[in-house]
Amino acid sequence: MDCTSGRPSSRMTFRFEKTFRTGHEIFDEISGFQIGSTICIFDETHIESLLFLEALLSKMKDTPICLLASQQVETSFRLINTEIEKPLNDINLSVAKLREEVETGIIIHHYLPHILLRVSEDEVLKMLEYWMQKISGRDFVELFTLPKETYPTFEKRLKAISDAVINITITKVEETYQQSFSFMRGSKLEYRLTEFPYKVEDGRLLIKWREDEYLDYLPKEEEAEIKRIKQHLMDNLYELKIKKGASKSFKTEEFLLLSHLIDKRLLEIQELFPERFDSIVDTLARWKIRGYIGFEKTGKIEPKPLKGSLKLSTRIALKFPASFAVVLLRLNRQFRKEKIRYIPYDGYLSLKSSAETLIRMISSERPEMIEKLLDSEVFMQEIVGRKTAVEHIKSLGESPLRKFDTKYIPKICCMALYQGYGLWPSIREVESNIFEITLKDCIMCENMSSEGPVCHMISSTIVGVLSVMFKRMFVCVETECRAKGDDKCSFELKIL
Repeated sequence: MDCTSGRPSSRMTFRFEKTFRTGHEIFDEISGFQIGSTICIFDETHIESLLFLEALLSKMKDTPICLLASQQVETSFRLINTEIEKPLNDINLSVAKLREEVETGIIIHHYLPHILLRVSEDEVLKMLEYWMQKISGRDFVELFTLPKETYPTFEKRLKAISDAVINITITKVEETYQQSFSFMRGSKLEYRLTEFPYKVEDGRLLIKWREDEYLDYLPKEEEAEIKRIKQHLMDNLYELKIKKGASKSFKTEEFLLLSHLIDKRLLEIQELFPERFDSIVDTLARWKIRGYIGFEKTGKIEPKPLKGSLKLSTRIALKFPASFAVVLLRLNRQFRKEKIRYIPYDGYLSLKSSAETLIRMISSERPEMIEKLLDSEVFMQEIVGRKTAVEHIKSLGESPLRKFDTKYIPKICCMALYQGYGLWPSIREVESNIFEITLKDCIMCENMSSEGPVCHMISSTIVGVLSVMFKRMFVCVETECRAKGDDKCSFELKIL
């Protein structure tokens, strides 16, 4: 769709749930990715990832798990030799045949370093992108393992297009070595970038969950209290406000989400995070137990009942091409004497450049700090997108709780990018629930040079706005970027 035109099995244990469950209660509490996802695991030596997965997936006895490797390894999974000396097309065909054979399950690709020694990174990445499209929406989860910083450019690009990214690190603590894992993407919001120390004992993956306790199950007494608090929150949805608690022991990563929930009413939080409100309520209950937050009763404010259809002015705006619809909406807001939110782009770039320079100076020996800065920036921009969407919906006289029809996704994308940045994308639906968004004149990466995509501001804004409007979970990753030499910036938008 061009913005100016306006055109719009029998293995039940794995198949029934959309959310991917391993049977490990603590890992499943942390993670948040779906069946049909691709997960990248980066470790130190290319051995830790396999040991981690052996213990993590040990409870999935009824699920087919295939390990594709180019060398002999000791494993309880079904081991399949990958002949890396063959052309990529032959490898692609053999993996496709395996998917047809097993129909559903988990495939672990443990041969990438060996293929990258003989085939260009671009060719391998194209094959992996093709695979990601093929398994999206199917009953598979596929994992790719790679040792960290061995192929830095390939690693950055693979992280950008994967549904979930897990980092495994080893640090020396006094006289012992401590293993830990963290999610860069694919976890619940409150656990994003949080380091979880772990150890493997007798084939069990034990994760540090409470002070000095390594567990593979959620403590039952804690679960009962969580249920009670969650019920209290839902029973008082329209009159509770989140207040800061006495505890100051929270981690920086948790504070990122916490800072956006403090002093907000539960109803406001539901408006901002409609597609994951159940998960947010669960998080609030856990934070209450840890003393991070408290609840305060305020006057009861119930939302207006949703009417059967959109207001006439909204329906008219959505019938016009995106460019004209934006003008109508601006006139509507000016008539109501409401301030229109614009993003101060030049000032943002200046501040971003200064912040990145400072971070690089003080963390030259800790590159993971730069990654955390970038991830925090992406999250912050997503929040801006969410808040802007709520403001605009209210300015139209509509309820933020209204769920818009997904047929309007291309138009809403166009309107959001034009309203926010003055950009006109072209959007086409590649297949069901997957869209390609293209910007030929993207200003985000203007005069920039980078090994990987840099227009995170665009993708996070899109996710924030669409999540509020359509009450669905979205993933948007940049697949091409002018900063790395491509002739355009392209994004893949996926409805989960």
